[in-house]
Amino acid sequence: MYIKRNKAGNIEQLSRVATDECRERIDVDAPELDVFLGREDNESGARLAQSDLGLVRVIEDLVDVLIERNLISFTDLPEPAREKLMTRQTLRQRRNSVSLLSEEDEEESI
Repeated sequence: MYIKRNKAGNIEQLSRVATDECRERIDVDAPELDVFLGREDNESGARLAQSDLGLVRVIEDLVDVLIERNLISFTDLPEPAREKLMTRQTLRQRRNSVSLLSEEDEEESI
């Protein structure tokens, strides 16, 4: 890969082959090339989204523990939070029941 830099030294143009404007060779794994192509932000965003998914489950479990120990009441939560928690709980129960049904079906067919 070949690049052209602006006056500040940042990459402003990229080419697969050397051209009159893109003369400086750069390694395809160079971090500044990732920044120029936006790959750094995409990877960071994907890691952040994955982390958020794990955190959602932690928060759900935390709310369940607080309710079980009577430290909070389900009705203490704002309505949108209650709706989201109930929706996720219902979806998880459906998913688990589908898994159980398919396992039972397999056992019966043996």
